[in-house]
Amino acid sequence: MVPHVTYLDTITLQGVADHFGFSLSYCSRLIKSSTGQSFNAWKRLLRIQKAEHMLRNTTKSVAAISDTLGYENPETFIRAFKKELHTTPAKYRSRYRDTCLLYTSDAADERSSVDLGGPRITKKKKKKTYRKMAT
Repeated sequence: MVPHVTYLDTITLQGVADHFGFSLSYCSRLIKSSTGQSFNAWKRLLRIQKAEHMLRNTTKSVAAISDTLGYENPETFIRAFKKELHTTPAKYRSRYRDTCLLYTSDAADERSSVDLGGPRITKKKKKKTYRKMAT
């Protein structure tokens, strides 16, 4: 499978520096101070965010998403995704869909807690308070 060339693949630090008329080192420092990450780390994060969007909003396979984002193979994509989000793309999609179904179903209103595989999310029930009335 030949990976697609995406817009992120064509953007380089040198290209950004040239576009804005900055030196390479100044552009690198500016990006680092603005994003808190190196240029390449920032590009990787954008790719992962695009993957998250595709996993939530399409039915494309993990392999197809990997190809669309320009990864050499699905295994490389899965490894990069797991490194950033500590879960595989398939589990991410499954959890997202389960969460959406949970919050859109009527049964969800009756549940007091939801297990999403991470920290436990508990709905707080309102405590009724009564005030003694003067007679």
